[in-house]
Amino acid sequence: MPIISVYVDEKTAARMRAISAEKGRSVEELAECAVSEAALDYFRLAPLNSDPGRADGGATIVMQHTNIAGL
Repeated sequence: MPIISVYVDEKTAARMRAISAEKGRSVEELAECAVSEAALDYFRLAPLNSDPGRADGGATIVMQHTNIAGL
């Protein structure tokens, strides 16, 4: 799996630590979920055949709900 390193400001880091403590998930796991959700959101409105994450080239989207909100 590719690794992406990002820098965040102190306020964002504090927010992520608070969410991590509340949800019982690591900050890294929450960040991974956020990146995945952002990619899914982008391709929800894009032409079907432009999404490299679709299993069959366009008809079925491959997505894993990250349950970031804990619902």
